[in-house]
Amino acid sequence: MYEALIETFGACVLILKRPASAPGYLEHVNAGKLYTAAERAHPGLRADLKRLHQNVHPASGAIYAGLAVVDEETKTASFEFGMRPPDASHGREGVIVLGNLATLIVKKFEEMVSNHDILSAGKVIMDRSS
Repeated sequence: MYEALIETFGACVLILKRPASAPGYLEHVNAGKLYTAAERAHPGLRADLKRLHQNVHPASGAIYAGLAVVDEETKTASFEFGMRPPDASHGREGVIVLGNLATLIVKKFEEMVSNHDILSAGKVIMDRSS
């Protein structure tokens, strides 16, 4: 979800910079270009994405997910199989980052809907999915 939001924010940044380019963002756009624009407008977004991704997909550290040190002096640990609830701080961090990004997107949308050049750069797209 965060990836789509950061790409949306990046597209807003690029459209506000060049209003006539708005129709070009209705079809496939290079995600790297969107990420770069988003990062340029709000430094730190890529780092937030990387941190959230590591919380959700621990990759190389996943093998240790079921292991917890109980007592270092006695060298005791617990080992659990199966799913465990996520760490509350990771969830809280995710909600904060998503909320901040949503606020940035709303501000960009407000700028866009009041920009005549963007609104007049229309293009008709036919949705054939239904």
